[in-house]
Amino acid sequence: ERDVEAILIDGCAMLWVIPWPMSGTVQDYLDRFRDHIQKFLKKTDVYLVPDRYKADSTKASTRH
Repeated sequence: ERDVEAILIDGCAMLWVIPWPMSGTVQDYLDRFRDHIQKFLKKTDVYLVPDRYKADSTKASTRH
């Protein structure tokens, strides 16, 4: 196993990776989301990067 300095997570993609509960609440999903990130945090720093930008934001030029 290699040592890593950080893990970058695509926030939007993560929404599709973590299974939504068949029954339950949004909080149940958020708990799964948190638990998934905490597994990585045991090894290194984690940066959750959202990939949605508003068209008129300063980040729009970065995405373009």
